[in-house]
Amino acid sequence: MSMLKVAAALAALLLIASPGFAETLTNDQVVQLSRAGLGADAIVAKIRTSDTSFDVSTDAMVALKGLGVSDAVIAAMVTSAAGGGGPVFAFDQSDSADPAAPHAAGVYLLESAPAPRMQRLDPTLADDTKVSSILGWMLTYGAMPLKVTAVLDNPTARFRADTPRPTFYFYFNQPGSGLYRNGIGTMRLDGPTPAQFTLVHFQIVGGARQALIQQVGVGRPITGGVDSVRVAFGSAEVAPGVFRVTPDAELAPGEYAFVVTPADGDNDAQTRYFDFSTAN
Repeated sequence: MSMLKVAAALAALLLIASPGFAETLTNDQVVQLSRAGLGADAIVAKIRTSDTSFDVSTDAMVALKGLGVSDAVIAAMVTSAAGGGGPVFAFDQSDSADPAAPHAAGVYLLESAPAPRMQRLDPTLADDTKVSSILGWMLTYGAMPLKVTAVLDNPTARFRADTPRPTFYFYFNQPGSGLYRNGIGTMRLDGPTPAQFTLVHFQIVGGARQALIQQVGVGRPITGGVDSVRVAFGSAEVAPGVFRVTPDAELAPGEYAFVVTPADGDNDAQTRYFDFSTAN
């Protein structure tokens, strides 16, 4: 093959690989993906890694919602449009140990080895919720509390803290960052802060993790963590929408989770457990 033909072939390959020839994602294509049954996480990942040309006007967003596009996907579309329509991943440094670096919304565990980095804790849903003392609660008109126990599958979490007093970072909606609450799932939190979370200590029972998370009865709240399993922690806002969270004291070896419950009326969300363990 002559040098002229080789040069022409290379030029063609470069043109094909250039951003100008890449697929540009539009509202109609997002609706198509949603109707095909793809989950919100998959569509958001596609948005983050694609060139986009979205209409995110009020009317367009209402239309998207009416066509069944999830809130998380619509939020990702707004994020991409705010960034000029290019791939979002270039601005997202979710594993950076620098709290000032842009991170996708979520709960992060700061790890020190083998090198400092942040590990985002994927939220877990309870596999089962056990309710006990129903008869006693009914017969005593609530004097005997109704106990609700959350059960998480597997005896240990996927993520392990490398210190007995780990540091966490909570990233919520950050003004001007173009990053939304993808790590929180579809939950909507008004004015979110770590105060809306409870740190709970789980026990291993029969190969699963269990924690008494609610007691309902006379003089007892209907929701909220139970004092016997609740672990105190403090938080400080280090940037708009970014909070550093640390337990008040060293954690005993075991299983833990930050628990957040959806707001009243948020029917499309469930209680989520951002679970981790501490080393023996």
